[in-house]
Amino acid sequence: MHYELTENEFNRIQDSMRQMDLVTDLCSYVPQGYHALNTDGLQSFLCAQQEVLHATLKALAERQEAQRKANQNAAE
Repeated sequence: MHYELTENEFNRIQDSMRQMDLVTDLCSYVPQGYHALNTDGLQSFLCAQQEVLHATLKALAERQEAQRKANQNAAE
């Protein structure tokens, strides 16, 4: 299947990926056995990223459904 992204959607996904890469890199610097990471802050960050990605995927699914219906109506 082919999904088109708006520039805004693409930028939101790209920003989320960069931010998650940053957190992954930062976590790799924490020595094993050392648990001084603020897990509440990390969870909040990850939830915010998850919301962005879910909202973008929802917009894509809605656009795909609208296009499918438009194609179906045009075929009739």
